[in-house]
Amino acid sequence: MGRELERLTVFDIKNHENLESVCKTLRGFIEQHHQIYDLPVLGEYWENLLSKSLRSLNIENDWTPDLNHVQGVDLIIDKGLRVSCKTGQVTGQRKNNLKFSGSRMTKHLSLKEKLCFLSEKRDDVYMLLSRSKKEWEAGEKKYYFIAFPSNMLQYSNMEWKDTFKKRGKNRGTKNGHRASSETIDASISFAMSHQLWTIIKDFKDNENIFVKEISV
Repeated sequence: MGRELERLTVFDIKNHENLESVCKTLRGFIEQHHQIYDLPVLGEYWENLLSKSLRSLNIENDWTPDLNHVQGVDLIIDKGLRVSCKTGQVTGQRKNNLKFSGSRMTKHLSLKEKLCFLSEKRDDVYMLLSRSKKEWEAGEKKYYFIAFPSNMLQYSNMEWKDTFKKRGKNRGTKNGHRASSETIDASISFAMSHQLWTIIKDFKDNENIFVKEISV
């Protein structure tokens, strides 16, 4: 372990050995979580466990249990690497799509303003602890630890279209925006505080994304 601590004094998202080491320590913290809770690791508990995992590898970070953080940033690793922690869902027939939520953008009125806001990167890295609902319902309790650089998500470079309600008395009323690329589907829903939703397609096959399964 002493050698591992020394090697990880500088954390590099592109170094998969670093991320493998995080997975090893993370597995132990997740097991401890499930010794107490029947509920999965969600929200601030994920941030807390990731922070502990990094610190156990001698990687300092600024996470504190005060439920306060800069928008889009949940913790900062010692050298200034800004991390956005997400849970997210693994979906699709082959369980090869990754869906997660983003910022609520009600105060940004136009699509142009929303895309301008999204283009101002407040984070450097996404780290997710995701699950497949179908797997858990079938009794297969498994997490996916996922990490990738945030510059993968270039929303402002995508071609966006308005979406409209298809049913009810307000049929035909604009209810959001949607965009799609070869690797990403994105949508903004007015009904959910103009929240951004992202689906990364075939994420397990994307060379820019680190994925590790953790069974409990």
